[in-house]
Amino acid sequence: TEATTTSTTSVDLVTVSSLTIAAIAPFEHWMAFRKTAGAAAQLQLGVKLNGTQITSNAGASGGGNAAEQGIGYQQIAPRVTSYLRGVQGWLTSAPSPTHRYWDATGGNDIANATITELIYTALVGDALITGGVDEAHVYSLATS
Repeated sequence: TEATTTSTTSVDLVTVSSLTIAAIAPFEHWMAFRKTAGAAAQLQLGVKLNGTQITSNAGASGGGNAAEQGIGYQQIAPRVTSYLRGVQGWLTSAPSPTHRYWDATGGNDIANATITELIYTALVGDALITGGVDEAHVYSLATS
């Protein structure tokens, strides 16, 4: 189900709960996003795990006065002592085009614990535009 915002301050937009991803298990998540026209401003997106912001809000879209759609993706490494910032991913939108590396810069360490919840955070650069997230998916990967 799509969730949208016109907030210019960060809000929790979409929550994926009831997860059980062990600390030793890597995982990945995907989602679709969009922004409307109405002002020359960006949609910014971030990620929380278990309530802790691990990826600060970053520009997901271009800053022009145009509607855009895109995809966000991240891989999260196993979380063990001294390995708590293993995050890589990207945000890509069109038609701007915008392509941004999306990592743990500006965020916090990931808890060395079972992941039970993933939250997408969002804000828009101007309340005249709407930002939305839909079709969030989380996949746990095999361990060795």
